Amino acid sequence: ELGADAFFDKPIRIDMFEKTVINLIGAAGTIRVLVLDDDPSFLEAFTHFFRIDEETQWEVLTARSGEEALEKIRSNLPDLLVTDIVLNVDESRPYHSGAEVYTAMKKEGYRIPVVAVGAYPDAYEAQQKFREMGVATVFSKDELIGGPDHIQHFLNVMKRIALRPDSGFQPMACD
Repeated sequence: ELGADAFFDKPIRIDMFEKTVINLIGAAGTIRVLVLDDDPSFLEAFTHFFRIDEETQWEVLTARSGEEALEKIRSNLPDLLVTDIVLNVDESRPYHSGAEVYTAMKKEGYRIPVVAVGAYPDAYEAQQKFREMGVATVFSKDELIGGPDHIQHFLNVMKRIALRPDSGFQPMACD
């Protein structure tokens, strides 16, 4: 009657409390996510994952290269960046890895939570490098092939990272 958006009986189940809070915060606005992958089929799949989420409004931006991603970060300031670990094998091109995009983004003063996603068995070293750099989390693309439960877990993690006010990852650009 007083207008509360949720009510819990004690003892509170932490998982239900967290899910409810994330849904309430997410309902307050749109979460802008930039997905960076040079493989069009994965871009399409990730876009689909976010669009089928009925609990949260996602605005999905996509980029197929590091240069394109940096331009979209500058012009759209996403709440979250999901990047492939290995973008292309042409090392002569700038930003041929997600780590290089992450480093360039930080140098420009952008503090956006980053989730790295890799598909290659030899990406272990790259995953470790990302973790050492301080990315929010690292996923294997194989984890997302497991069906709806895996996709929902991915979406829940993305929401937690994008919406956690105490994470220290408030999107911002420094002048």
